[in-house]
Amino acid sequence: TEGSFMVERAQQIADACANEIAYGAAVQREHFQPSEERINANFFLENIFCFRVCSYTEQIAVVNNLDNFIASQDN
Repeated sequence: TEGSFMVERAQQIADACANEIAYGAAVQREHFQPSEERINANFFLENIFCFRVCSYTEQIAVVNNLDNFIASQDN
C-alpha cells in the first residue's frame, strides 16, 4: 500500500475469514469430519509479515531478500 496499511484491518479480515469458515462448517456439518481444532484468526495471521519500505530501492531490497527471510521462518 502507500503507507496506509493498518494492522487492525488485517485482524478484521482474519476474524471474518475464521467466522465464515465456522459458519460454513455449521451449515454443511454432514459433509465435514468433526475437528477438535477450530480455525481462528491466528491461523491466518501467523504467516503474514509486514515490511515497511520508504523507497523503491528498499522495496527491491526486500524482494531480493525474501528467499532468505522465508527460509529463516521455516525453523
